Amino acid sequence: MPVQTEGEATEGMTTGDREGAAQPGVGGRPRQGRIDAAVIAATLDLIGQDGATLSGLSLVAVAQRAGVSRGSLYRRWPDKNALLADVLTAVTEPHPLVPLNAPLRERLLAVAEGVARRARDPRARRLLRLLAVEQDQFPTLAARYERDVLAPRRASAIDLITSAQHAGEIRSDVAPEVILTAVTAPALALTFTASDRNQPDLDAQIDLLITGLRPTA
Repeated sequence: MPVQTEGEATEGMTTGDREGAAQPGVGGRPRQGRIDAAVIAATLDLIGQDGATLSGLSLVAVAQRAGVSRGSLYRRWPDKNALLADVLTAVTEPHPLVPLNAPLRERLLAVAEGVARRARDPRARRLLRLLAVEQDQFPTLAARYERDVLAPRRASAIDLITSAQHAGEIRSDVAPEVILTAVTAPALALTFTASDRNQPDLDAQIDLLITGLRPTA
């Protein structure tokens, strides 16, 4: 099967399909929830198969598995990049909101759990693994995920850590970025493990981290 990257939108399309894809989403056309859900589920099913890649994902195969016409799919998603962006959104947990006045342990644990939730979902885990490996072939998709998901969450966590430093709860001689890496690394590692059988003990790891971050007398 030829490798397909983010710009390939017309694979296997008929003339009617191309005409339907020429004006994706124009005129405020509402998406039909049933079709959207079927297409997203089909996409996740296909990339979850052994040996599947994002580059090898066929939009025609997605339409067939979802039981929708190619025209319906292309009118909603003009190319693979657009479809995968919506699939990423579908498997991304809402950003956790933790009050700044919550106990330090609760705040740091919420940051770690936010990462772990994505990694515990087999579908999200598979998709993120593939994106990490194939990001050079999908630069727009990778950049959008960084901009819309990772960057805001990173900024929120850095603000949380900086506030804790200013309040004297944790050491101020350690860069917030270093602390954030220590908080999220165990949960992030789960994304790239073969299974979810060995879950990190986030509570114990956060407790250990806080012990090391307490200000010295």
